[in-house]
Amino acid sequence: MAPPGNRSWLRIADWRGLGALLFVVALLLHAPGLGGGLVLDDVWHHAFLHAKLAGGEASRAWWDVFHLVDYPPERQLAMRSSGLMPWWLGPDLRVVFFRPLTSADAYLDALLWPHSPWLMHLHSTVLHALLCVLVWRLYRRILAGSPQAAAIAALAAVMFVADSTHAETVGWLAQRNATIAALFGVAAALLHVRWRTDGLRGGPLASLVLALAALLSGEIGCSLLALILAYGLFLDPAGPRRGLLACLPVLAVAAVWLLAYAAAGFGAHGSGAYLDPLHAPATFLAALPGRLLQLTVAALGLPQRLVAGTAGSIAWAIASATILALAIWHACTAKARPWLRFAPVAFALSLVPIAGAAPREGLLLFASVAANLWLAAIVVDLLRAGGRAHRLAAAFLIASRLLLAPVALVDALRAQSSLGFGGDVFTAGRGLDDQALAHQTLILVSTPMAFQARTLPLSRRLAGLQVPHFLHLLVSSEEPSTLTRTGPRQLELLQPRGFLREPTSAFFRSLAAPLRPGDVVTTIAYRVEVLEVSAAGHPTRLRFEFTADLDHRSLCFATWDGRDYAPLALPPPGASVTLPGLAPL
Repeated sequence: MAPPGNRSWLRIADWRGLGALLFVVALLLHAPGLGGGLVLDDVWHHAFLHAKLAGGEASRAWWDVFHLVDYPPERQLAMRSSGLMPWWLGPDLRVVFFRPLTSADAYLDALLWPHSPWLMHLHSTVLHALLCVLVWRLYRRILAGSPQAAAIAALAAVMFVADSTHAETVGWLAQRNATIAALFGVAAALLHVRWRTDGLRGGPLASLVLALAALLSGEIGCSLLALILAYGLFLDPAGPRRGLLACLPVLAVAAVWLLAYAAAGFGAHGSGAYLDPLHAPATFLAALPGRLLQLTVAALGLPQRLVAGTAGSIAWAIASATILALAIWHACTAKARPWLRFAPVAFALSLVPIAGAAPREGLLLFASVAANLWLAAIVVDLLRAGGRAHRLAAAFLIASRLLLAPVALVDALRAQSSLGFGGDVFTAGRGLDDQALAHQTLILVSTPMAFQARTLPLSRRLAGLQVPHFLHLLVSSEEPSTLTRTGPRQLELLQPRGFLREPTSAFFRSLAAPLRPGDVVTTIAYRVEVLEVSAAGHPTRLRFEFTADLDHRSLCFATWDGRDYAPLALPPPGASVTLPGLAPL
């Protein structure tokens, strides 16, 4: 990159057609995700939307697309017993999200191209490309009048387009709610800035309407407040006091939405993956520091999916720590320039609302708006400093965001495409005996992801295969575990670090209700007893006693083989086998 003072660079950065170029580049860069098909929650959403349009699901409202668990306690117990819910289901689990605008958008897919997932993914990709253009325009407005404003805005926008943390949001249809919320949220922030700088007529009302639309699209819309509050605190032309007063209408809208949301019973309760700060503030606050650190590293550090082996992990840790050190240094030395303080504060504030969910890259879309502006400002300041060490640091940041990040993005999109319906690793258990399975109880001994196992019946139906009479999942583990046959009807499973640690397993049980040694759960197929647990509360040794002999023809045992669910030959009594624990992505 040329120094910011270079006139050629400034002419390119200030080019009005840059927005159109960003749109095209975003489309091309995310094109590998067009073959993504239906993954995990997408399968459930697809089934609900088509049932609703066909006149079914009469007891549920049209916007119930994101009602993940919403059943009376007695129904949930019956579902646990039959295998529709996992045996470790918590006593008070309820996860219900109110996203009517995103739900309405999903009906467009179901009506316009019901059997063409690639068009659904194109829909998501176009929305994300529009967001990239809108973010660039917000950058230009925020930085207007500042030295090298156009250069920083352009660099930040390019970084945003290439951000590898966007792969899940763009490539997974169920996460489109984040893109839609961000579109409305960034538009609301842009109109707020124009109102405060240019006196835009109708700006306050339009900003409020768009802010409400962001909240009605997804809970991640709360991160909009971070952009507006940080702007009012540091950049409002009337000063911080009046700037914060100008934020009050948006804060009031968010407060009314939050109270109505909670009063109507929406949100998460009794889950270990989703923590509700309103109903369980102590649990949320205890997990907050660790989750904020994970999200910060994911947003600012090197893409972790490119890491392989111990040496690679060490190099990744050193490089990510270097980037974090540069970011902290820059935040501490930017006190005299308010617009440079805006980015780190907006970034930090935007992480708090999303910390209620288990940390993952798909939550970072809003946070990446401030993160990429922050990193671009660091690069330009380093180049302005002119020293050799500064130029090397700037080149390192540019390489991480404009070379490694796009590679990681494309790799992640391709991996998601291979998992979706029609992909080469779509999990449908094709190696199982299709004819026999329709009359059998399928026992999935181990899976790397609990949600993936739960969608197996719908995945098999999509693939034109027989669906098992019943399905039960014993454990989830991302690492190898040991299966021992201790009797004609007994199995024991051992994993020293603990089972059920991955987020989709933690989803079903609150951290406040951990499993303990001696706990017993009974289902129609087996009785499970917790024998040992880790210090963190995860079961490490479990005993399963089945109601039928393990060799009975009514039972079919299967496990994850690294790519799909495959038949599992149980060992003879007294013998053990090792089960793979490879992650699906």
